[in-house]
This record gives sequence, structure tokens and C-alpha cells, in this order.
Amino acid sequence: MMVQGLLKKLNCSVILIWAFAWGSTVFSQDLQVFQERRELLRQKMGKGLGLVFAGEEYSGERFSVNPDFYYLTGIDDEPAAILILASAEKRRKEMLLLNPRNPEIERWEGERLPIGEKLRQQTGFEYVRRTDELGRWLNRFLNNCDTLCVLSRPVSHTAPIPEDLNIFQELESRHMNATLKDCTKLLTKMRGVKSDLELQLMQQAIRITESGLKRVFSHVKPGMTEEEAQIIFENHCRENGARYLAFPSIIGSGHSSTVLHYTRNTAEIKEKDLMVLDVGAEYKHYAGDITRTIPVSGKFSTRQREIYEIVWRAQKEALQKLKPGVTIDEIYEAALEVISKAGYRDNFIHGLSHFIGLEVHDVGLYDEPLEPGMVISVEPGIYIPEEDLGVRIEDDVLITKEGYRVLSDGIPTHPDELESFIQRLRK
Repeated sequence: MMVQGLLKKLNCSVILIWAFAWGSTVFSQDLQVFQERRELLRQKMGKGLGLVFAGEEYSGERFSVNPDFYYLTGIDDEPAAILILASAEKRRKEMLLLNPRNPEIERWEGERLPIGEKLRQQTGFEYVRRTDELGRWLNRFLNNCDTLCVLSRPVSHTAPIPEDLNIFQELESRHMNATLKDCTKLLTKMRGVKSDLELQLMQQAIRITESGLKRVFSHVKPGMTEEEAQIIFENHCRENGARYLAFPSIIGSGHSSTVLHYTRNTAEIKEKDLMVLDVGAEYKHYAGDITRTIPVSGKFSTRQREIYEIVWRAQKEALQKLKPGVTIDEIYEAALEVISKAGYRDNFIHGLSHFIGLEVHDVGLYDEPLEPGMVISVEPGIYIPEEDLGVRIEDDVLITKEGYRVLSDGIPTHPDELESFIQRLRK
């Protein structure tokens, strides 16, 4: 099915969400949650047309669904479905189109459900059709709208133009009444403020991450490799309900502790080393992201403690600034002031925070004030390569009406408490 050919028939007010479909649909939240999200998005869009693509990327054997698509449908293993949301329609306000069945592929991948009541119940859509009907349904829906809502966010200035924008630009050139509307902030804002259910899933991802770190703390010893520590952490996560990691584990000791996104994890761990563990479990699509820096010996040297305490104070100062209405830049400046006064401005070489949710670096509007329900990281660091000394402390923090709450509070960060914690685990 060629999108190009379909564009000649467009003229509408609809939302489309694309994927490709092989397996059975999987949901980790109640279907009503996704229905309510689609309804809210339809309200925000008015009578516009929008496209969201589920994507075609695979991470190993796993299909990496577009988080926007998952957020609206709960479908994570249909690499070619199309969701149509048509606010102007009286009956068919939303429709799910799935790829036609393929007997040969189903012999390899597993049988897919035929269109019927069971599929409707499983997906939560009253109207389920096949993708080869897209042109017919667009022709019908397009009579009721002329606003083309661009929902996809460009990844970067050098990334390809989003596919929905490409299609809409052609559509606009073919239909005199069609107009483009920038709606890229709609899903970003919706996903930014987490529901209670989302926070429960995130908290579970964080708790699994914490328990994996505890397992590493108790088992790590000189002579092991970083990879062995990585295996301990990752196996523990899988054994405790996290099928996947939120991102590749960063476990750097000695000189490697000064490399921000070090993932080689091959060096031998030495008694005198500091060890940076930046890790995260993924639980039902939601990410945890915690960093702890520990002395392999269980006790900081004088120099290690000096640098660690500066980073710890920087994080505490940033946390004290956190409340609704402040920006990420403001809390960054608070941490930077502590590190700069200590003389290590040039050794703090990254930002302080990112949003966390369905992606470890989740969508968010960095220039706008923080709101209750948002979850961000707070992660200052100092890196001194010539001393083989790197320190980073990262916590996942919920913005509340009163201020903030640290979600990753299961492992202490104060140096005295951390030393005692490690020593208790090793008894």
C-alpha cells in the first residue's frame, strides 16, 4: 500500500497512528486508560487530522514501538497498524486498521486473530479493519475537516523530516482548503504529566533497578570485570520482572568512571577504584534510571570522599530548588554554583536533568516550568580523567504540588550512609 497514492484522495479531519503487525496485542494497563487518552487527544486536536507512526525499528529481536503509539493504544507488537481518530464523525470516532493476515508469516511468527469480537475486546476498538481499506475510510472521513495536525516531533535538526509532515505538505499542496497546524506539543504535554498508574509502573522499574544495584554492591570485589558486575545486575532485573533494560548498562571503574556513556564494561575492577553504575530496568515500558558511585573497597579514600561530597552537595542544592513553576535550567544553575565554587566547573560536562517515562530520555518541554506529575532525573557529576576519578549521583524525582519526592530513595547517597549500607550488604 503506497501512501503516495492515498494522498490523492485526502481532504480530512482525522488522527492516524501507524505501525506494522505480526504478533498478538499486548497491554500493560487497562484498556480504558488508552481510550481516555485518545479521547483527550481528539478534544485537543478539535477536528484536525494527525498522523503518528509506530515505527519499524528493531532492537535485536524486539520491535521498538513508537512510545506515542503505545501511549495511545497499548499495542506494542503490531508493526503496522493504523489508528484513525475522527472527532467529526458521529459513530466511527476511532478505528484501528491492522495489516492483512499472511499465512506464511503466521507459520513462523504465530497465528493472528481474525477480525471479530475477540479482537475487538482485546484491542478495545469497536471498529477494526485491515490496512488495505485505508483509502476508502480516509475518503469518507476527509469530507469533514481541513486542519492537518502535525504531531511528530523532529528528533534533531539533522534528522529526516517526520513522515507526517512530509505527507501533510503534499496534502496541503493538493487541497486548497487544507491548512497545517503545529500540534507537536500536544502529546508531549500529555505524556509529561504522569498518571497514578504510570507512577506505579515507574516506581516498580525503579525498585527493580535498586534491588539490582544492591545485588552488585554485595557481590562486587577486586579482580572481577565490569562485565561480570553488569551480568549480576541484568540477570537480577530479568529475574524480578523486568524483561528489558531501559538503556545499555554503564558500569565504569577506575579511569572508565570518567567516561560518561561508557558501555564497554570490560576492565578489571581494582580495590582502590571508584565505580560508577548508571543503570535502569524497564518495567512494562516504563524506565528507571539510577546512578550510584561506590568505592570498591567499601570505604572512600580522602580524595574520593572530597569529590563525592561536592557532587552530593550539588545534588542536594538542586533538589531544594525543585517545585512547580521552576525550570530545569534553574535547578542546573543551583548545582553548577556548588561545583563551580569548589573549583570543578570544567569537570561538570553535562546537563543536570532529563525527563523520564516511556523513554529513559522522555519527551518534555525543557524551556517551560515544571508541573506536578512530571518525573525528571537530577544527576550532577565531576570527572577528573588524570586522576582516574569520576563521580555521578542520579535520582529519579517526582514533582509534587508541595515540591518534590525522590522516587529512587532505596539506596542512600550521603557518603557515610552509603559506606555503612555497602558494608551491611557484604556481611
